[in-house]
Amino acid sequence: MENKWSISTTLTAGTYWVIFQMHATNDASIFMPTVTPKGAITVANSNAIQYSGSAWSTIMDPSSNQNVAMPFTINYHNYVTLPVTFADFQVKKQSDVAKLTWQTYSEEHNKEFIISRSANGKDFAEITRQTGAGNSKATQQYAYIDAKPISGTSYYKLEQIDFDGQRTTLKIAPFQFNLNASLKVSTFPNPSKGGINLLTNISAAELTLTITNIQGIKVHQENIRLANDVKEYPLQLKNKLQPGIYTITIKANDGSVYTLKQIIV
Repeated sequence: MENKWSISTTLTAGTYWVIFQMHATNDASIFMPTVTPKGAITVANSNAIQYSGSAWSTIMDPSSNQNVAMPFTINYHNYVTLPVTFADFQVKKQSDVAKLTWQTYSEEHNKEFIISRSANGKDFAEITRQTGAGNSKATQQYAYIDAKPISGTSYYKLEQIDFDGQRTTLKIAPFQFNLNASLKVSTFPNPSKGGINLLTNISAAELTLTITNIQGIKVHQENIRLANDVKEYPLQLKNKLQPGIYTITIKANDGSVYTLKQIIV
């Protein structure tokens, strides 16, 4: 037969004894075990001892006067409480910047928060620190603006540091940001008799342009680097396009893709 008891309590630092009163058929004395290896029969190998009424000694069987094995064990669990209890960590696009927000419900010995950023989710670089509330039971609001977010997919890591230097990762949040999300492109004239010009609303960009015919065959490709203050760019067509409908695909250096229809007459 195996019995289990569970004791749940919060204690301050110190040494404690757990005392069991056990009434066996051959002995009515009490046992006083702490964390005990099951089957140990000597004080050297066991923390379990027996009180005889005047002294503590190893557990003895009165009928045989021999040491007996400890019939049970006591184990303990050390539950670690996080220094901060926080609601969530969010990263959202706000115009051309990334806004990071988080809030805590409680803080204990909290020195500060660290924000790090990564382009691959593995290699993080610290970008800022914010002072924590120390000890607080009230809700605290935190925010940070990353004025130069990484174009494409990136990752932000929120960490917390205690006053004793203990560092805890609270959350890693992915973020998608298209640097040229406001890029507008078009072609003119359209329809055209052969020549095609690219029109953009930005002053500088690196683009890859591909033209395919109605059968999906690529008939032209070029890399375009728009200098400052350049709004129009004539395509450098190597071969004259035959009359028909063409698809122009433009890929920006941030991964954005734009698709246009061009008619040649």
